[in-house]
Amino acid sequence: MNSVLKNSPALGLPLRELDGVSFMSRDGRGYLSTVTGASWRTGGRYFDGVDDMINLGNPDSLNFHQQDFTIEAWVKADSLEVSTPRVILSKWYDNTHRQVSFYIRGSGMSNPRRLEMETGGGASDGGVYNAMQLSVGVEYHVAAVYIDGVVPVIRLYVNGNIQGVTGTPVRLGATTSSWNIGRRGDGTGFFHGLIRELRMYARALTAQEIQDSYMVEKGR
Repeated sequence: MNSVLKNSPALGLPLRELDGVSFMSRDGRGYLSTVTGASWRTGGRYFDGVDDMINLGNPDSLNFHQQDFTIEAWVKADSLEVSTPRVILSKWYDNTHRQVSFYIRGSGMSNPRRLEMETGGGASDGGVYNAMQLSVGVEYHVAAVYIDGVVPVIRLYVNGNIQGVTGTPVRLGATTSSWNIGRRGDGTGFFHGLIRELRMYARALTAQEIQDSYMVEKGR
């Protein structure tokens, strides 16, 4: 297990506060993030759905190979009218370097406008999606909790509420791919809209912790 403090995020990015073409994370570790496009706005970083992204690199403490972890973000999609995912965060390069992809399904996909988390073990992958359709132009607090095991479990949350899910995840394999906000590493799945906050934890947050996080931060 990575040596991170149990109750602190492994990655903290309040994007609404972080201007410039590069910046350091706000989690006590100071990870360098490099921006391509993704202009800063008062409410966060805006992604154009074409080529904007933020590269987080591949820090050791964000390598969750066979380990519990949580992703938490505030997002508002401006367009879902595509037949590909709108990726919030991924560590997913090609058919042999798959680990994590957290996204909203495009309107042209089956089961459209659902929140989904895919996990991969090298060339194999699987994931779960929720039943609730997300709307364009509405900000949501979204979270995915991965609980490791031979048959892993993924829990999805929208606005602090746990979601019923469909699908079967795959146990995480190891990969040296970089984490990307707003796209997959192979240059697909560009997000179109605003992301104002993103955090990762090297543990599975409880339902109460996610609900508390949503209640504290909503309306900011």
